[in-house]
Amino acid sequence: MKIINLGRGQGKTVRLLYASEWQDIPILCANDKQKQHLVNMARDLRLCIPEPITTSELLSNKSKERRKIEDALVDEAPMVLQSIWRSLGMTGEIKAITLTEKED
Repeated sequence: MKIINLGRGQGKTVRLLYASEWQDIPILCANDKQKQHLVNMARDLRLCIPEPITTSELLSNKSKERRKIEDALVDEAPMVLQSIWRSLGMTGEIKAITLTEKED
């Protein structure tokens, strides 16, 4: 797994969009607003990416076809984790996460 850790506005999502196109891997994001943002950015960059997946799509019955996808890229991982947490009926917030960068 590669971790892209940069400041706000430093190109994390753009890098993920290029990786999505090059590797033909969808991006997992927290919600529909983020999904539309990814689609719009890809269009502006003239990239052809697989359709991004929201956490609600991933967790819904409609996602059975999507679960055949073997790999995913994750945009804004803390937001994705919090969205999954809430989708499972949990209250409160995830207060901390740790990451270990392991190259494939």
